[in-house]
Amino acid sequence: GINAEYGALGLSSAAFTGANAGILNWRRIECCTQLSFGHCLANNLAFLQLFFNLVWFSVLVGLFIKYCVEDDNFSAAAVRQTRRRATLVMAAVAIGIVGISMSTGILYYKYHVSAPQIASFGDFLGYAGAGAMILQYVPQIYTTLLLRDPGSLSVAMLALTLPGYFLTVIFQGIVNKQKLSTWLPNVFAILEVGFLMCILLVFWLHRKKAGLPGFTSDNLEQRKREAAPLLPSDLSSMVLRRSSVRQVIE
Repeated sequence: GINAEYGALGLSSAAFTGANAGILNWRRIECCTQLSFGHCLANNLAFLQLFFNLVWFSVLVGLFIKYCVEDDNFSAAAVRQTRRRATLVMAAVAIGIVGISMSTGILYYKYHVSAPQIASFGDFLGYAGAGAMILQYVPQIYTTLLLRDPGSLSVAMLALTLPGYFLTVIFQGIVNKQKLSTWLPNVFAILEVGFLMCILLVFWLHRKKAGLPGFTSDNLEQRKREAAPLLPSDLSSMVLRRSSVRQVIE
């Protein structure tokens, strides 16, 4: 139920934010050569928190590629195309991370580019991650407003990730005093996920008032939505789904 574009934007945002945290915390990472393993981990919690976001998004996209299979809503040709696009995105992100790491190290150690200049590049990556985060959720917000229904979007996932974004902002911005570019993507995530939760709550209350089953009821319409892409690229199918939901409500 996850669309390739959602995964691609999420993976890109996580990669930019992780690179930003790595560059801005490079002095702390360097200290690991003189610290024990436990002290190294404790000294780099700010970087590791954002780095593991990249790891888990990579796992998500990898599982998407593995389990993207043909069904009534997805032809064999569409499966091949989607898998190819998702694989290319993963490869591009991996190459980009390696390229950024190597080029930053070469500029700093070989050409002695100043730390403030390197930090400015890190800030740019952080703001790029914030932009990718905005783009990641905007299509889903549009789709949810159009359908007046979560479709195959997991409400439980949103409910779990929202406090996680809050805690990340608190730890990175207040406790660890990281630069704005490091925790700004999570601020946008809070606003967008919070807005999604609010509109889903409004739609759920509307369905309850009309005497209709909630979003998690086991019925044929729900099972059809579960099999649909998270962010359908075919506008005609999205309009058809919107019409079917409206017919049920009416």
